[in-house]
Amino acid sequence: MDIILVGSVEFTKRTHWQNHIHLGLLTLREVLKPHFSVDIIDFDYLYSTDKFSYENDYEVNVKNIAQYITLKKPKIVGFYTMSCSFDVSVRVAQHVKNNDSSIKIVFGGPQATHTYKSCLTAFDFVDAIALGESEFTAVDLMQSLIGYKDIKDVPGIAYRAGDASIIRNESPKRLAGTELVKYSIQDYSPYTFPTIAADEALSIPLEGGRGCPFNCTFCATSIFWERNFRLKNIDDLFNEFIYYYDKFKISHFSIMHDLFTADHERLMEFCNKLIESNRPFTWGCSSRTDVLKIEMLKHLKKAGCRNIYLGIETASPRMQKIIKKNLNLETALNVIRECMLVKINITASFIYGFPDETIDDFKETVMFIESLFKELTRPIVIQMHCFQLYPMTFEYEKVKDIMYYSPEKSKPTLYHNKMDEISVSLVKAYPDMFSHCYVFDTEVRLQYPFFDTLVICFSALFSCFKLSVKHVIGKYGLLTLYTMMEDIITDIHNERNASENFVIDSTFINYEDDDRAAQFFIDLCRREIGTDYNGLLAMVFSYEKAFYDYARSNSTESLVVKTDFDITEAYRSKTLVKTEQYIRFYKKNKIFKQGVLSPAGLLKALSGEARNQIKPIAFQPSTKQAATPV
Repeated sequence: MDIILVGSVEFTKRTHWQNHIHLGLLTLREVLKPHFSVDIIDFDYLYSTDKFSYENDYEVNVKNIAQYITLKKPKIVGFYTMSCSFDVSVRVAQHVKNNDSSIKIVFGGPQATHTYKSCLTAFDFVDAIALGESEFTAVDLMQSLIGYKDIKDVPGIAYRAGDASIIRNESPKRLAGTELVKYSIQDYSPYTFPTIAADEALSIPLEGGRGCPFNCTFCATSIFWERNFRLKNIDDLFNEFIYYYDKFKISHFSIMHDLFTADHERLMEFCNKLIESNRPFTWGCSSRTDVLKIEMLKHLKKAGCRNIYLGIETASPRMQKIIKKNLNLETALNVIRECMLVKINITASFIYGFPDETIDDFKETVMFIESLFKELTRPIVIQMHCFQLYPMTFEYEKVKDIMYYSPEKSKPTLYHNKMDEISVSLVKAYPDMFSHCYVFDTEVRLQYPFFDTLVICFSALFSCFKLSVKHVIGKYGLLTLYTMMEDIITDIHNERNASENFVIDSTFINYEDDDRAAQFFIDLCRREIGTDYNGLLAMVFSYEKAFYDYARSNSTESLVVKTDFDITEAYRSKTLVKTEQYIRFYKKNKIFKQGVLSPAGLLKALSGEARNQIKPIAFQPSTKQAATPV
C-alpha cells in the first residue's frame, strides 16, 4: 500500500453517517489512484457499521487506530484535520511514526492549513502539510515524499527545511468552476449506497462549488479557500444527479457549497433541468438570506429543494456590521417566512458570545429567535452556538491574549468528545492550535453561559409540542425561561462534562433526551392549563403530549389516536373547532410523523382488529365557553 488517507476521528457512532462522508478525501483518492495504490479509512464509519471497535479509553483507541494503519504497511499516511478532532489526529500520527519511522506523515484539511507553522514547529513527526485544496498538489507531494521529486518544487505545501525553518511554497492555481467536474466522485467506497437509497431522510453529498466571496470576521472558510468563489457547471451537477439516480436509484442529495444560490440565473437553469427531468429528485443546500430571493422560492420547491441552511448569526444590526455579515434582518425574517409558506425546511443558525457583543445585542438576537418560534407554521431547526475561536480569524486576533482554558466552560465541539489528560496537555501546551478549546469572558458569556442549550431544548421540543412551545415562549420569553431552567441546564452541561465516556453513540448531544428539561416544560404547560388557558391549550397540549410519548417510546408500530377537535385548524388558526378526528402516528425513515387520516384511511383504521388499537386522547375539561387564542 502506497498511501492511506485517514478521515477525522471523533469516536462517534453516527446514526446518519452518510451526512459525514469525507468528500475531500474521496476526491484526493481519485487524483492519486492513477499513480499510487490508495486506501481511505474512516474509523467512525467502521465503528458505526461494526467493523471496528472503540474502547472507553482514549489512549487505547488512539493506539488501536495507529496499529490498524501501521499493519497495512503504507509508505505515506495523510490525515484530514478538523478542529474538533485535531488532538486525535496528532496523537494517532505520532503513534504511527513511532510504530514505523519510515512512514511519511502528511496533514491536510482546515485545521492544519490554518496552523501550519505551529504544527510543523511542535510536531517533528509531521513531514509536510498540504495547504487548502490539493488537487494540483497531491501527486507531486506524494512523489516528493517517496523520493521521486524535490519537495522544493511542490506548490501549495509547507514543510520543515534542513535547518528546521518552516518553508511555505507558493500556492498553485485554483480550480475553475468548469474544472470541478474532473474531480466529481463516482466511487464512494468504503461507504455503501443501499442504506442511503432506502432511507428518504438521508442524502448523498455532491460538491456544488467551492469558496465564499464574503469575509465574515469569525469564519475560517474564506481563509481556507482564499476567498476564491467558484460554482460547478450546471450541466455537470445535473448529470451527477442523473448518474446516481439511474445507477443506484438515489434521489436525495445535499449540495455542498456555502453559497449555492448566489447566481440566480444559474440557479433557475438548474431548477428547470430538474423539473424537466421528471425524476423524483429532492435536495438541500446552504445560502445567505440576502442572496435568496423570495420570488425564487416556489421554483426551488417545485424543483425538489427540501431544505436550506441559513446562517443568520446575530439579530443585532450593530453586530452584523462588526462581524461583517451585513444581513438585512427584516429581509432575513421575510425569507424564512416565505420558506415556511412554500414548505421548504429551514435550519436557522445563530451565534452568541462574540467579543464585542453587549447584553443589548444579545437580547436582539433572542427576540428574533422568539419571533421565529411564535411565527412558525411548520417545524424548522433553530440552532444556537456559543462563539468559538478559530485561528487566523479576525475575532481570534481580538482575544488571543486574554483567552484561557477552562474545562468547565469549554465547548470544544458540537460533538461530546471528552478529552483525556494527554489531550488536555496538548491543548494547554499549544493554545494557538487548540484555540477552539479556549474561552474568554464577556458580560453575555458570563451571564448566559449555556443559553445555547436552552435553544436546543426548545427547538427539539417543538417537533412534538408545536403550539405548546409557542405559548410558553410567547408568555415567558426565552430569557425568563433561561432563569427558570438555569439550574437544570447547568446540571445537564456539568454532568456531560464530567462524564467518563470517551465514545458516544449519536451524532449530536441530544439534550432533548434528558428528561429533566422536557419534564420541566411539560409541568409548566400543565400549570398553564390550570390557570389562564384551559380551552385550546388544554386540548392541543394533550394531543401533543400523546405524540411526544409515542415518539419517546421508539415504537415501530403505528398508532391511531382519536381527538374531539380539528387539530389542523388548531394549528392553522389557533381556534378550537369541535369535531371527531383520527390521526395516525407512525415512524418513517427513523423520523416520527403524524397525519390526519383520509376517509379511506379511517375506514381501514375502524375495521376489524385495528379498531382496538385506536387510542382516545383524554383531555382536561375546559372551563371556558370560547377558546382563548394561544
